[in-house]
Amino acid sequence: MARFSFNGPSYQSQAISADAQKCMNFYLEQDGSGQGKSDMQLIGTPGLAIEYTLDDRPIRCELATQGRSFAIGGSLFYELLAGGAKNKIGIVANDGLVCKMAAGTNQILIASAGVAYVFDLTAGTFVALPAATFAGLVASVGWCDGFFLALIANSPKVQVSGAEDATSWNLIDFIVNSSLIGNIKAMIVDHREIWLFGDQQTQPYSNDGNFPVPFDAIPGGFIEQGIIAPNSPFRLDNSVFWLGGDERGAGIFWRANGYTPVRVSNHAVEAEWRTYPTMTDAVGYTQQEGGHSFGWLYFPSANKTWVYDAATGMWHERAFWNAANGIYTAHRSQCHMFNFGKHLMGDWASGNIYRSEERRVGK
Repeated sequence: MARFSFNGPSYQSQAISADAQKCMNFYLEQDGSGQGKSDMQLIGTPGLAIEYTLDDRPIRCELATQGRSFAIGGSLFYELLAGGAKNKIGIVANDGLVCKMAAGTNQILIASAGVAYVFDLTAGTFVALPAATFAGLVASVGWCDGFFLALIANSPKVQVSGAEDATSWNLIDFIVNSSLIGNIKAMIVDHREIWLFGDQQTQPYSNDGNFPVPFDAIPGGFIEQGIIAPNSPFRLDNSVFWLGGDERGAGIFWRANGYTPVRVSNHAVEAEWRTYPTMTDAVGYTQQEGGHSFGWLYFPSANKTWVYDAATGMWHERAFWNAANGIYTAHRSQCHMFNFGKHLMGDWASGNIYRSEERRVGK
């Protein structure tokens, strides 16, 4: 007799007669007692309720640091206060795409549409850094071991700030990655290491104590796998994840096991992604809820959201039901932060920031 189960991840085989499952707005949870009716349970995903509405759209990034919350909606930078109140801080350049924020001890560095901005957490000042400060447009930012980092767009360079000062930069203080073929496409900081992704390879850096730039390539850390979606990398479950590619092909989602990439996507989700207009626009973000560590991938051009559950290693889909036209669209979020005891998720279509409202509906 053929196997049959109501409980399973989204998995549609290319041979649909063999396997064609869709798990949408539910995720799987293993029965911990060993005595349940099934090894796995279907848990309903949380709904969304508006917590804040910003005066511009979309919500392009969020950041929680030192008990404070910040968000950028369109061209406006806000501090979000508990209970739904908000303070407008300043204006940033807006290209409609996701932007980046990095928090240090006393400052936040922002990269938005190629321009860098600094907000002082103590003084409350907000300034745009002159274009001449950097060797080009700023594509991404980070913070590691007391230094702010600015990835220079379309280059192999990461500019490094003065110690603990996002307003202090020297044009000769930078990491030049000669290990990668071509330019650096993406950057993420994890476990005090700076991961620099190229089209075909990845090179992590660490603090070696040199002056004035204390970062150098980690011996033995070179990875023969690059990235195709610059906004896809995220930190989850004590590791780094990204949507990869190299000279052999693209479209596998990887998890770093030390400095070895381990495939965590599967044939079914990879086949689905290949039908999308592009995978290069994928936006990655994370959430931890109910003992599950979720890694989200939002594909804007395909209007789809996929979620990887590190607790089970399984994928499910999240979607928004549009009653006006009777179709599902991508989940109404492209960024997330946790503060004030709430999951706060930024909308890719409006100025809304939602709180995630858990609904423990099991099957």
